[in-house]
Amino acid sequence: MGAMGVYVASGFGDRRTWLVAFYAIIAVGSLAKGAAGFLPLAIVLVDTMTVYGVAGLKRLVSIPGWIVLAALAVPWWVVARRLRRTPGIRQWRGIERPVALVFRTR
Repeated sequence: MGAMGVYVASGFGDRRTWLVAFYAIIAVGSLAKGAAGFLPLAIVLVDTMTVYGVAGLKRLVSIPGWIVLAALAVPWWVVARRLRRTPGIRQWRGIERPVALVFRTR
């Protein structure tokens, strides 16, 4: 939610200095929520491509923002994977039963 607020404050990508904060919040979100922390980035990409087309993706280019994103998010993902603390989809036993209950056939 914070990332979306910063994106709107940036004028939907017009003010590039705000994009650094946007990418920093995305990185912190990925540390807190894992891959779900990147969801605001996906929403912004779809919004930008819908409104401005593929050429509009240039509005989201922020090298300092990407550096902040990589510096904050990548080390945690690398360490977690090396320590094998991130479960693969087959190891998510907690979601099998609820999903089966929702999609069961009668």
